[in-house]
Order: sequence, then structure tokens, then C-alpha cells
Amino acid sequence: MVDTGVEQDEMSFLLKITGNLAPICGKALQEISLKDSDFPAAALVVKYAQEIDKGNLATLAKIGPLLLQTMESLQMTPRARAVAAKAVNNAKSSNSKIDELRQRRLRKNTA
Repeated sequence: MVDTGVEQDEMSFLLKITGNLAPICGKALQEISLKDSDFPAAALVVKYAQEIDKGNLATLAKIGPLLLQTMESLQMTPRARAVAAKAVNNAKSSNSKIDELRQRRLRKNTA
């Protein structure tokens, strides 16, 4: 699991003192490893959060799912991190045909 470095208490505190989602998203983005190719999505996360902060419930209903999708693309949600971890574990456990042949050859040569 990726640790964003932002404690739940700190996020709650930021939300209480600012009343805004954008500072929390910005802080979380600072704490994760981003590649250059991630920066457009990261900017979109902040923009969506800013729009939610200044909007009404209709804005939240429209932009909220977009914000969630963008955050998941950056693995900023527990679900996205779990899916990524599962994919890594599945990739590690599956051997290609060539790997299987190598393992058989090693077993044969060591026997």
C-alpha cells in the first residue's frame, strides 16, 4: 500500500480549517511519487477539487465522479492501490512458457 504521508487527522484538520478540498488534494499530491506523465492528471485533480470547493451540490454531482476517476488513475485511492498491488502480485506469480522451460531445465540439470 502506498503511504501518501498525509495522516487522516491532518486531512481532517485541513478540511476543518479551510473548508476546502483543494488544499487536501494538493497536500496528498505532494506526498506521492509522480512521473512527468502524471502531472496533467495531478493538475486536473486540483482543478476538479477547486471547482467542487466553489460550487454547489450540482457541481459536486457532476465533478465528484471525475475527481475520483482522476485520483484513481494516480493511485490516490485505497481501491486503486489495491488493484495495482493485486496486478503486481499476479504478474509475479505467472510464469511464461520460457520461464517454465528454464525451471524444468534447471531441475533436470541439478538432479
